[in-house]
Amino acid sequence: MQNLKVNDRVDALDSSLSVLYEPVWLEAKVVAAQPGTVTVSFRGWGDRWNETIATDSSRLAPLFSHTKNWRATLRRGNWVEVRLFEKWHRAQVQEISGNQVRVKVSTRLLSGAHREIVINLDSDNLTYHYMHYCYEPRPRWLPEGVFMKNF
Repeated sequence: MQNLKVNDRVDALDSSLSVLYEPVWLEAKVVAAQPGTVTVSFRGWGDRWNETIATDSSRLAPLFSHTKNWRATLRRGNWVEVRLFEKWHRAQVQEISGNQVRVKVSTRLLSGAHREIVINLDSDNLTYHYMHYCYEPRPRWLPEGVFMKNF
């Protein structure tokens, strides 16, 4: 993919997860661009996982060509993950209003067993369920083909 610039969003094949699992395409944001290469930040992952990839690599693709636009299909009752205090926590969507999502987070780090928070739908601190909470083997109720790939 030529002509990429900082803040462009793409799909990128994550080389670190691909060693442990089948190849994993993730949403990514270009955080640096040089002639012939870009550095991408994988959405929902910290900067230590950033990768520099050649712009002509097959590991780069247009956004949502290998990943699902899960934010567009997010509904009340869906489970997501929210990053609080540098840790990821399971949360359930309570309401979506415009670009804001109200979720109920279950964590002992907050006062009380559950806490509702509002987060921007496009925040890097919000991701789909099972991005970080992976189950081996795949739960029977989780449809085939979504475990660790293209969820």
